[in-house]
Amino acid sequence: MPALFLRRPGSSCVLARLRPGWLHALACAAALACAASAVSAAEQARAAEPEQGKEKERTLEAITVTGERIERSLRDTASSVSKMDVQDVEAQPGRSSVQEALEHVPNVVFAGTVSAPVIRGQDAQGPIFGASAFLGGTVPRATINVDGRYLSYNELVFGAEPLWDVESIEVFRGPQTVSQGANSIAGAVVVHTKEPTFHREGAAQVSAGGMRARRASAVISGPLVSNELAARLAVDASQRDTFIHYVNPRFAKGDTDQDFESRSARLKLLWQRLAPAHGAAGAHAHARQPPHERIGQCALQPVRQPDAGHAQLQAVEQRRGG
Repeated sequence: MPALFLRRPGSSCVLARLRPGWLHALACAAALACAASAVSAAEQARAAEPEQGKEKERTLEAITVTGERIERSLRDTASSVSKMDVQDVEAQPGRSSVQEALEHVPNVVFAGTVSAPVIRGQDAQGPIFGASAFLGGTVPRATINVDGRYLSYNELVFGAEPLWDVESIEVFRGPQTVSQGANSIAGAVVVHTKEPTFHREGAAQVSAGGMRARRASAVISGPLVSNELAARLAVDASQRDTFIHYVNPRFAKGDTDQDFESRSARLKLLWQRLAPAHGAAGAHAHARQPPHERIGQCALQPVRQPDAGHAQLQAVEQRRGG
């Protein structure tokens, strides 16, 4: 009958002799110890999983849309909407106007520096544009609503609504005639600026860049009457040179110069003596910009020299007669 002998190391003295029954008991004990160790390791792993899961979990904030006169989430909105909140706006320091911020919105295109947005292929300028629309007026196909006020045609096409102190921008693609009126068959852009606060706050920025670009902005907000009347004043000024050089000596300078320039000031009041709170806003804006700079940006074409066997890119210089 097989047996297991236990000896002291380095000695021939037998300490114990285990019968086969004892061998089976030892094997069972070892198996139970291994199983207990495995169960303990599995429990520790399960206990660590929730903590690791919490680190990987990320809660997305609900996107609220208000441009349809009803405050609801983007998920419950039937219209095609793109929204930029204050973080998205502040992440574009190189852009100074709402029109520039819309350049990266899907299905929204600006054909030129003096133009209205083209939304889903429909030009917001309407059937008439250029000097005829400026002198005779036209009916735009899209609207830009800033704090409840619709921009006029001249503001929409020739102006530059500042991006400074803007809270959110909502871009609606497709007809919005029910909520925004008849002049929004192509879509609508709803801009909300920041509201006055009952605590003092302020901000300022100064920037400079190439093409003699410079910009200065400031905002101040605070109470006029404690817990009753608050005001917010925001000012913004920016300008830069155009890269188009008008070489004709008869080109008229002065007020018709083709450099970019924009100045704006906005004052908002908030009165919450009665519920709901009442607000009022006033704004003044001045803008000047060349009408064809975007065309100039695309005026690069291959030109083959008659005495050369290769093509080279040559800038087509725009010229304007007197």
